[in-house]
Amino acid sequence: MHLFIVCRSEPADIFFLVDKSSSLKNRGNFLKELEFIARIIDTIIVGVGPDDSRVGLISFSTEALLEFGMSEYTSNEAVKRAVLALNFTTGDTYTHKAFDIMIDQFERFQRTSSRVKKIGNLNLYTQTS
Repeated sequence: MHLFIVCRSEPADIFFLVDKSSSLKNRGNFLKELEFIARIIDTIIVGVGPDDSRVGLISFSTEALLEFGMSEYTSNEAVKRAVLALNFTTGDTYTHKAFDIMIDQFERFQRTSSRVKKIGNLNLYTQTS
């Protein structure tokens, strides 16, 4: 299945919520999650202009962590490098802690333009075999 998301015509503020918990079973599954995010990043324009998108990332397991905020990286390549550099941990799956951080970040760093879409993306990896 191929998923193509096009956010090139409208700016968006996007947060990815990344599962780093034991639910993933192993590092290989974690890397699939990160590669999926990297493919999505290829479909948007990350930058600092009013028509560009901003990307942040929050990881979660037993605790949630703001890995990087929406203004930290200003190019697609920089965001992808940061995503692919994440380390797999383990722990419980406390998704709600990531949502709390995301809501706070959207409220604190929202842009004034009504054109800017706010997108939270929770990546769920499920094992089929």
